[in-house]
Amino acid sequence: MIEHVRHVESETGRIRILMDIAGPKVRTGAVFSAPGRDRAMIGDEILLARTIDPRLVEFPFQCTCTLPGVFDRVGVGDRISIDDGVLRGAVVRQVAQGLVVRFDDGKLKGVRLKPQKGLVFPTSISASTRFRIRIVPTSTSSPPTPI
Repeated sequence: MIEHVRHVESETGRIRILMDIAGPKVRTGAVFSAPGRDRAMIGDEILLARTIDPRLVEFPFQCTCTLPGVFDRVGVGDRISIDDGVLRGAVVRQVAQGLVVRFDDGKLKGVRLKPQKGLVFPTSISASTRFRIRIVPTSTSSPPTPI
């Protein structure tokens, strides 16, 4: 890519490179941890829920997501990482309330579930997000061309 930029620069003069930066980070919204369960650990399941419902005793860990469309784009088998990779797992099933994620890798001490923890979906949502680079010659007023 650098070679392409240098080549265009040699033909057109000084150029500026504009990059789209990542948009808002996907994060946990509201969270619920059952009494006595302060950390989610490897082997635990969490309900990535549309709304929190503490009456669902089968899900001692629940959280919502700041990206409302996540339930339409993530499915069984997709990988999920929470809190910058402190815990990583996969969606193991879909239920009426949302997605059930089982953590299978990460730090042994687990993670304290809190609002605003980063969520990453490397095999679904994040995999479709890429930096877009446009080369803009400074000597012309023509619109930038995507590469």
